[in-house]
Amino acid sequence: MSKQQFIKILLFSGASCVLLFFLTSLLIEISAYKDFLIFSIILFSVLSVGTYLLGENAIKSKDGSAFIRIVIMNVFLKLVGSFVFVLAYAKLAKPADKMFLIPFLICYLVYLISETYFLNIQARQTKANP
Repeated sequence: MSKQQFIKILLFSGASCVLLFFLTSLLIEISAYKDFLIFSIILFSVLSVGTYLLGENAIKSKDGSAFIRIVIMNVFLKLVGSFVFVLAYAKLAKPADKMFLIPFLICYLVYLISETYFLNIQARQTKANP
């Protein structure tokens, strides 16, 4: 996968988060959590860039299991990082209700889909370059 393709996916993911946040805010009151949306986009963009770069290195590696280790590490880091991120926001911002989780979940799902997409492409490249 080229860097240009990855950047397009990353930009599309961020824009999708903003659009889905806007559409969701028409149905339920979550507009107070725009800041958390931005923080979530930044968090998941950074994680996606790291995953992409590690995946590219794994493709070039002669170690056949390098790519699967990257995927497992990504799942673990995203899980732990998400937990710490939500906990820190809840402690620092002291949101009035639990609705602050909706922007986070929107981003989590959007970036999960986009990472699955680009990791699938990278996995095929790994098989093509034994």
